[in-house]
Formats: sequence, structure tokens, C-alpha cells
Amino acid sequence: MDQLGFGLVFIAIASVVWLVGRLSFASKKTTGVVRPRSAFGAATTALAYAFPIRLKKKKELQSELVRAGHYNSNATENFLARRNFAMMICLALVGWCLATEMFPDKELLVGAVGLAMAILIYSLPKLILSAKAKRRTQRIEFALPDALDMVSMSIEGGVPLQKSLKLVGTEFRQTHIPLAEELQIIARQTETGSLETAMKQFAKRLDLPEVVAWSAMLAQSQRLGVRMVDAMREYADRIRENRKQKAELAGQTATVKLLLPVVLCLAPPIFILLIGPAILDFREFINREKDNGAELIQELDDRQEIASSGELTSRSNRR
Repeated sequence: MDQLGFGLVFIAIASVVWLVGRLSFASKKTTGVVRPRSAFGAATTALAYAFPIRLKKKKELQSELVRAGHYNSNATENFLARRNFAMMICLALVGWCLATEMFPDKELLVGAVGLAMAILIYSLPKLILSAKAKRRTQRIEFALPDALDMVSMSIEGGVPLQKSLKLVGTEFRQTHIPLAEELQIIARQTETGSLETAMKQFAKRLDLPEVVAWSAMLAQSQRLGVRMVDAMREYADRIRENRKQKAELAGQTATVKLLLPVVLCLAPPIFILLIGPAILDFREFINREKDNGAELIQELDDRQEIASSGELTSRSNRR
């Protein structure tokens, strides 16, 4: 166990040395441009890549951060740096507890708790981020039909499409904040580029079927010269109809999904109430028959002893 404690301390020290080395190496490459909003300043990059991460996992993490609303260029490094720093602190704390024998004769328990904490620190932030991204995309999906109706009304009133998106984004700041942020981003991108490119980036960021279809519809309407107001209103009605169908399907499948929890929660009490008295009666019957059997065996033993003693008496009298 002492070797395990010293090994964990060595890992913690090696992590700190690795961090310092990466920091010094990165400082030689700096060009004087400070990247904004870093979690640990100049040490953020070194902390972020202290533990290896595959390129595929990094891209998935970047997409999750974007869907969750973290558009900062340093968002991925900040996330990794905070998680890796927490893991280093956990490993160093466990190693220090083992090396100093703070909990004697409990080294295995301390190591197991430390390992569980490290796994929790590594996996829990990703789960929280995924839940946040899913909740944000659901809010955008819920607000999309209202935004389509408002944009179509603005266009019908003579407002250009780019300005309509900006106005709707401003109006949605109090009610639908995630969609308002996305519409403001689209409005800023259309000022320096085309609306088609901005909508493609919008669909790529969220990866929602409704947003992808809206982007394709706007691009096709601009190319073919189709009346955009009618197309957006029809698409908004279609989204609401699809949402209604999904709600009906969820209601129909809810009984099937609730069947297993109902069986697991209600079956044991019902089983106890119905079968419990019979089991208790059967137990009393077994105990009673067991006592009767024991009395019968004792009576037979007594009779056998009396008979054997009578035979001995008769033999002695004969002699």
C-alpha cells in the first residue's frame, strides 16, 4: 500500500512537472496575442492537453459546447483545463493521504474512493454539458414556429429578410433567449456575408432537422424566387403538426414505458399482501408439525426405554 501511495504521489508530481514544461514550451511560441477568457490564463492550453484526448472526441466536445451556447474560441480548452485540473487535485489528494498514512489500515478503501472520484470528475462534466446542450436545442426547437410566423409577418409588412431576423431576435430576448442568440448571430453574419452561408452555419451549429430544413427552404426560395412568406407559414404549421403527432405518440407509448416501473414498484407490495399470510400460515403449520413430530419421537423413545427396562427386569427375575 505504501508503494501505491508513493506511486500516486509520483503521478501527481509528474503531472505538475508536465504542466510546467508544457507552459514553458508554449511561452516560447507565443506571439504576444492574448486569447480572451482563458480559465487559467497562460496555463490553460497546457492544462487542457495534460491528459491525451482523441481528435474525434475533441470534435464531439466542440459540437456539444456550441450547441450548449459556448461560442468562445477557447471554450474547448477551458472545459478540458478545468476537468484536468480537478483530476490532478483529486489524484494529488489521494496520493498525499496514502503517503502520510492518514487513514491507517484503510489504504485499499482510500484508493478505491480516489479512483471513483477521478472517474466521476472525468465523466460528470461531459454529462452535464450534454444535458445542457439537449435542453437548449429543445428550447430552440420549441420557439422555432413562433419565429417563423413573426419573420413572415415582418416580410409581409415590407421589412427585408435580414432585418426581420434581427428584429425577431431582439423581440425574443425576454421569452426565447437561445433562439434570440442564434438569430442575432445570423444577423451579424449576414452583414459580412450571405444569408445562405449564415443559415448553413446555423444548421451546422445546432444539427436539428427543423433548422436544416428551414435553411434549405430559404436557400431554395431565394434561388427559385418562390414567395417566402407562404413557405415559412406552411413550414411553421408543419412543425406544429409534427410536434402534435410526437406528443400523441409519446402519450400512446407512455403506458408501455410505465409498465415496467409499475410492475417493479407495485408487484412486491401486492405479492406481500396476497402471498404473505399464506406463507406465514404455512410456516406456522411446519413449525407445529415439527413440534408434534418431536413430541412423537420423544414418546416413542420413552416407550422404547420402558420396554427395554422391562425386558431387563424379566431377564433378571428368570435368573
